[in-house]
Amino acid sequence: FDGNNHVISNMTVNYSVSSYESANGGLFGYVQNATIENLGMVGANVNVVASDRASYAAAGAIAGYILYTEIKNCYNSGDGNITASCTTPHYAAIAGGIVGAAENSTASNCFNTTPVSAYSGPNSYNSYAGGISGGDQWSFEIENCYNTGEIYAYTDSSDFCAYSGGITGFVGFGDSSSLKYCYSLSPITADSEYEGNAFSNPKLSSFLKEQNIECVEVIGVDGGGCVSLTALGALKEGYKV
Repeated sequence: FDGNNHVISNMTVNYSVSSYESANGGLFGYVQNATIENLGMVGANVNVVASDRASYAAAGAIAGYILYTEIKNCYNSGDGNITASCTTPHYAAIAGGIVGAAENSTASNCFNTTPVSAYSGPNSYNSYAGGISGGDQWSFEIENCYNTGEIYAYTDSSDFCAYSGGITGFVGFGDSSSLKYCYSLSPITADSEYEGNAFSNPKLSSFLKEQNIECVEVIGVDGGGCVSLTALGALKEGYKV
């Protein structure tokens, strides 16, 4: 898709899913094996909601989810908002200024100046928000991109975390993911009802004390996030870790 340097103004997407499918919202919802280039979005408002039996929610001005896709020379600016919300158990909310979630894809010469936010409910998985992409799975290369939009991620879960970043909220598991020549000049907030520390939920400590448990083992894949915060929380509560 070649936008030929045209601008789409005041686009509004309100997309809600509640049954057995993912919620991908943007100018394009789900994109695979494509190139999107030379396109501007001004004043875009994208609100994507996943609830009940749905899976994840992914929101972006250009696309909600991209796979094997190249995004280049695109921007999102003006008075708008990009928001993803998920209350489905065990699924995530992912929001990005350009794309929500990306896998085996690239973004180059793109920028965002619009606020981006992601929210996950008390029984859901993590929330991810980023200026260019919300979350990068397996392999995503971002080059010559910048963000000046405010970034906010929040979770109500006591078991999972909120992640936010000026360029991306999460870099995935692929060894070829990269950020080159990028910058962000914006407020960035990741907030949680339980601060990423499971022991900030008083119900956990009460349960462990009732069971006379003195030693805990904390296991996970995000050693710099919820795992470390929970381990520190356990130590502060007097448990052996």
